[in-house]
Amino acid sequence: MIAGAGQRGRFVYGAWAAAHPDQMQVVGVVDPDVHRREAVVVRHSGSVGVDTLERALEDLPAAEAVIIATPDAEHESLALAAIGAGMHVLIEKPVAHTIEGVRSIAGAADRSNQVVAVAHVLRYTPFFQALHGVVAGGELGDLVTVAHRENVAAWHMAHSFVRGNW
Repeated sequence: MIAGAGQRGRFVYGAWAAAHPDQMQVVGVVDPDVHRREAVVVRHSGSVGVDTLERALEDLPAAEAVIIATPDAEHESLALAAIGAGMHVLIEKPVAHTIEGVRSIAGAADRSNQVVAVAHVLRYTPFFQALHGVVAGGELGDLVTVAHRENVAAWHMAHSFVRGNW
């Protein structure tokens, strides 16, 4: 199930699922915006669209996992509901708005048998896989410290760090 049919839910996770139907099948799409929601439902035949996760948990076929790609303020409540329903969870960053929220999700995950993972997706890109290979292969010697900077364009800064209207 995908919660959030915006950029990440629709064009990243949804596109990946469409390209890899043998590895992931979208059975449900949760988004309050009917146009976004239905755009994802159309791409994933057999999936059902609903406006809230609560409705999804009641009305949709049993899903094994949920990808939480909603606005940041919704992450905590959605993760807790999904964990409580026995679903595995992949959650976009930030996990929650407060350290208490993060602890609440971590505690719920610890008490469950579900996998609850944070989407650190860059580790799977070719660049970072190659970088990991160099470090793991010992070509740099003993690694003492790492300073990493993601140099991004102004449009990325405006989107990712101002975070839109939420």
